[in-house]
This record gives sequence, C-alpha cells and structure tokens, in this order.
Amino acid sequence: YIQGLSKKLIELIAKKPDNLQYLEWRDLERTVSEIFEGIGFKTTLTPGGKDGGKDIILECTIDKIQKSFIIEIKHWRSGQKVGQNA
Repeated sequence: YIQGLSKKLIELIAKKPDNLQYLEWRDLERTVSEIFEGIGFKTTLTPGGKDGGKDIILECTIDKIQKSFIIEIKHWRSGQKVGQNA
C-alpha cells in the first residue's frame, strides 16, 4: 500500500513540483527511496528518528563493483541543513 502511495506521489510531483511542500518528512523519505528504486537501485529506508544521518541506503553494481551510497534528507521546510561533517 505504501509503495503504491509513494508512486502516486511521484507522479503528482512530476506533474507539479510544488506538491513537494505538502509532504511530511517521512513521506518525503519514502518517496525519494521509491524514485531511486525505480531507476534500478536497491534501497533500504532506515527507521524514522535517530538514524545517525542515514535516511536511505542505496546499493548498486558499477563495473562489477558493489557500491553503497548514504542519503540524508532534509525537508526544505525544516530550515535544517546537513552538517559539514556529513
């Protein structure tokens, strides 16, 4: 159900990017995870709350080498920025 909802949100955002302002932080994380999954990444959405700066973990293979990427998402409405150490 959540995956279907995220896909619908992706379609709405593609049609009208201003729709992003109506997403709550966790829905934004789910939606971004679905977008990356849709383009071929294996995604892991970390639990909400204190996640140590890891909201989504992406995995893929590039030139036969397994790669991992960590994504931290800050909703623009929060006014928070990702720290320099991240």
